[in-house]
Amino acid sequence: MKINKNNYFKIIVIIYVIINIINASDNVKLSNCGQARAEPTFKQSENGGQCQLPPPSIGTAALSLSAFNGGARCGQCYELTGPLGKTVVMVTDGCNSGEACTQKDLFNFIISNKDFDKIGNSSSYVNIYSLGYQEVSCGFLGNIKIKFGGSLGQNGKVDYSYYFTVSFSNFNVGIKQVQILGTGMVSYMRLKRSLGGFTWNQESGGSKLQFPATLVLTGVDGQIISYKFRQPPANIAIDMKKQFIPQVGLLSKFNQSEICGMGNVPEYIYEDSLTFGWIVSNSWRFNVFNLSSQDTDDNPTLGESVIKMDLAGNGGLAFTREGGFQTKYLESLKVMIKVLPPTNSLQCFFGASGIYVIPGPLGGDWQEISIPISVLKPQKVEYSLSFYNNQGQSITMWIDNIKWTFSSEAPPTPLIITDPTVTPPPLPQSILTAAATIAGLNSIGITSNKGGVANLVEGSSNDDDGNGAGGTGAGSNKVGKRVDGEDGDNFMGGDTAFSYYNDNSSNILLFSSKITLTFLLLSLIINILLL
Repeated sequence: MKINKNNYFKIIVIIYVIINIINASDNVKLSNCGQARAEPTFKQSENGGQCQLPPPSIGTAALSLSAFNGGARCGQCYELTGPLGKTVVMVTDGCNSGEACTQKDLFNFIISNKDFDKIGNSSSYVNIYSLGYQEVSCGFLGNIKIKFGGSLGQNGKVDYSYYFTVSFSNFNVGIKQVQILGTGMVSYMRLKRSLGGFTWNQESGGSKLQFPATLVLTGVDGQIISYKFRQPPANIAIDMKKQFIPQVGLLSKFNQSEICGMGNVPEYIYEDSLTFGWIVSNSWRFNVFNLSSQDTDDNPTLGESVIKMDLAGNGGLAFTREGGFQTKYLESLKVMIKVLPPTNSLQCFFGASGIYVIPGPLGGDWQEISIPISVLKPQKVEYSLSFYNNQGQSITMWIDNIKWTFSSEAPPTPLIITDPTVTPPPLPQSILTAAATIAGLNSIGITSNKGGVANLVEGSSNDDDGNGAGGTGAGSNKVGKRVDGEDGDNFMGGDTAFSYYNDNSSNILLFSSKITLTFLLLSLIINILLL
């Protein structure tokens, strides 16, 4: 059967839309990979933590103070990668006690023992220093839930006129900002974040909040959802009948097939001092151990301090990294070293033992040695690196500038990844044109979202036909409809769909099984071919 050009584009659009919806309940990548630290805890945050979020269906995490950022990451989900696997957790709390919580160099995740043991072994170590992490969609089923609050009026009822709060739960993509437009307001006003919630106060001489009103949520990935409502009940979780649907394929900035592994080990193990995450307490059979010896011999290639160690016969200097480190991208190990008396019996190995002997003799003059990682026969994840005096005679060893070199394939894993906060690019015009010809496809609401945020700030329309709250810049194919009294939610007004997919259509597809969606896809393609 010959497929004409128009049908070809229709099929592409249908396949694209359904693939995005199928992936909506998965953990879609929303950022690059980064490296962080994780530690387990027996006691997780109670009562929703500082974010005051209901307990999710996945594990939760408390973030270090700077990473928590005053609650800006409340509800965001992260996939964590350790030596034994991966797990996804949602941020519900911050921590501010201890160096790990107050430092600003990297994210520190405090997670339950149960989640920690999915990626590591809490009975063997209490930190993973080379943790890989990546922001992902949470994969929750159902819609976003919304809860309203206000001040108590003289009649004992909640009054939203001068003070208005709103909080959300069960959202699949982190919420970057929330704006509101009440009846009579000339422009959208941005709500102030308060940990896991958002607050509006009447400004001096400003308008009171009157209904119907429209809330606009902006996700960290640039998605925009609007919600128009009449005066709502207070302190009751309400189904918004909408959900962020993370983008894959053409609209995704990130490669969904790319595997985010553990974070790269830092370049240096020792340079004047031990690099964060490395310890030497597992060394054995030594008499003198000085981590900051000044015996540099004024060598210009050395720093201010070196390690000096008197190793007894069969003694060893062990550098251990809790939680392990991946060896996939390690190419060589470079070390500045001198030994007295000279020796041909110094070994280097990963783990508990090995057979590689550093070529000698190593003597009383500083020299740089380079050891190919391949000769050390590494496992995918190692936990320690040792220098072993494989003889009965004692030696004194000075060592400095212990560092790794990496292969050219090593991916960059920054210490801190930033929220994507980007507007996905528009679909190719050929696909948009084809989409417009498919009967009923406009109800799914594919949109380029070009200039959407700017138009939201400037817009002031409150009508119910899909043209309000920011004009057409927020979505070229959005559909507005009346839902007064629908499912008993009589406080809801006209509903302007700024989300990438219209709420009802996306929910029907989102909660169908993948098998049903597959049959739907095949059915649509067959019907098009028969046209």
